Amino acid sequence: MKKNSITIRAIAPVLIVSSFIVLGSCKGKTSREKEVTGEDVKKEFREAVDTTAAYLSEERKQMINSYEKRIKNAEQQIAALKDKTVSAGETVQQEYRERIRTLESSVAGAKEDIIALKSSSKEAWGEFQEGVKAALEDLDQAIEDAKNEFKQQ
Repeated sequence: MKKNSITIRAIAPVLIVSSFIVLGSCKGKTSREKEVTGEDVKKEFREAVDTTAAYLSEERKQMINSYEKRIKNAEQQIAALKDKTVSAGETVQQEYRERIRTLESSVAGAKEDIIALKSSSKEAWGEFQEGVKAALEDLDQAIEDAKNEFKQQ
């Protein structure tokens, strides 16, 4: 037993000194830690703003593309309604033509709204976007109403 106590007594100071050396070397910053400066925060903020702007720009493009697809769909539906007027009587054809002119006028207005939306500022985007959305919903409803009316006659 004495032999073991001597060995522990001899090793203990070495372990204590080694521990202090290891702990002393850990006082400094690790390679991952870095002092954050105001410039670092500004840079990170600018990067976040740029990323957000790019995302919103892409989202705007996708929304405009979806609106343009809806316009093309409306134009196709109007063309189909025009085809139906050929088989109708003269009086009904006149009513159909008037209805189709109104629909085409609505399409032209929606196209102008989309052009305005494309060139709108970030601040005005929300208002323009809501206006285009409402105009397209009205157009879709008008086309559905016309289709139903054309079916009945």
